[in-house]
Amino acid sequence: PDEGIVVSPEDFRRFLAKGWGVHESNISMAMKLGLSREQAITMLTQQYVASQSPWLLCPQCAAQAQNIMRHNTKRTENRNRVLFIPQIIAILMLLWALNPENPYGYYMLMRIVICGICAFLAFRALKFGNEIWVWILGVTAVIYNPIFRIHLTREIWSAVNIVTVVMLAVTVGVLHKRSLSEQKGDLTNEH
Repeated sequence: PDEGIVVSPEDFRRFLAKGWGVHESNISMAMKLGLSREQAITMLTQQYVASQSPWLLCPQCAAQAQNIMRHNTKRTENRNRVLFIPQIIAILMLLWALNPENPYGYYMLMRIVICGICAFLAFRALKFGNEIWVWILGVTAVIYNPIFRIHLTREIWSAVNIVTVVMLAVTVGVLHKRSLSEQKGDLTNEH
């Protein structure tokens, strides 16, 4: 019953990438072959990373590995929640802009914020290799840029704001899903 667990080579590399070190008993065995401690750690780490075979972890190591992955999962979940905060801020500002009694300064502040958020999201889309969203978000950033302003009527701006709200809501799903798949890929390809 307490024989440990078998993990795939990919999961084992994930554990190493998340800070799991070489087990002391393995270092001792390698040192008995005449290697220094540093040489033993280097050699064992290289072997671990290059391994294509499943690993049997003792119960103690299995518990440590589960703690590492549990901690990593919580951190990833928190990070994923933060990923769409810019869209929420932009959507709220755009919806508030539909109020015709806002002062002119509000619209200038909104342009700065929306332009910045769209440029940031375009950069994220570029990082994920999503060219269509790079263009959509880049053009949106240009439309809202506060330096070279586009002058439209209040009615047209209201329509543009509503379209932008929908577009930003879609990016929550598009960039969030892509971000999750990128993170999973990063975990398996770190070494």
